[in-house]
Amino acid sequence: RWAVGFVADALHPNSAGHTEMAHAFVPGLFAALAAGKPPPVASTDPGFVRVRGGAAAPLSFSPNETMRSFAVSFRVRASGDGTVAAVAGQTLEYSVAQREYGRRRQPIDIYDLAPSGSMHTRVAVVDGRLTYVAASGETVASQGNATDGDWHHVVVSHYVARGETLLFVDGALAGSVAERLQPDRFVLGGAGGADTAAPDQVDYKDWMIHRAGLHADEASTLHAGTLLQASLEVYAPLSQTGDAVAENLAQSLAMVEIETAGVTHGRD
Repeated sequence: RWAVGFVADALHPNSAGHTEMAHAFVPGLFAALAAGKPPPVASTDPGFVRVRGGAAAPLSFSPNETMRSFAVSFRVRASGDGTVAAVAGQTLEYSVAQREYGRRRQPIDIYDLAPSGSMHTRVAVVDGRLTYVAASGETVASQGNATDGDWHHVVVSHYVARGETLLFVDGALAGSVAERLQPDRFVLGGAGGADTAAPDQVDYKDWMIHRAGLHADEASTLHAGTLLQASLEVYAPLSQTGDAVAENLAQSLAMVEIETAGVTHGRD
């Protein structure tokens, strides 16, 4: 169903809902199609990147157009505690306007979202558990051991209209927090400049950024290895990279930047 403040009637969003739907479209999709970029397929390459050395932003992506709802996912193998990913941007607050809608001129509420301050959220291994640290400092932690030497799949899914962020680990929901975010930078391998340390060594593969939140079934599907193309702006398998840019298989022209110092490549 449509979220409160974004609904006109049972079947339609209001103007605010249409705006958020528009943000879910990949901005460079039509340019990528014109350039002949094919639809992405899930990579089976056993390669990965290894991050060591404590760089603030070993891998990063900054969207060129406004992004609200999002999902960032990746596979990670960490050696110990520390920050493994981060999202920076702004928190959002809403005001309510009332408009008449439909033939009966019924009043409806329309939410207007506006930036209210800077934010920095992160995913970290804390006491051996993968943990989401919200903009407010509230935390949600998974139950499994993230430093057991195995690969673990992480999905951070944010729904801006209903104001909620969910953490999924290995296809299962770990928990959620209430917040509204507008991201402008995604970082893998560090905290992106915040005063938090990364693990001494951490491996990554299959970094994806969607322009929409992902629900439990979708998070489970991603964990199982099925690629979800809708709203996908970044899909970097991290098995092959150039000197400063990681390959992006999504149908977009977005680029993932690499700070090459401390980033090496391996194969399982």
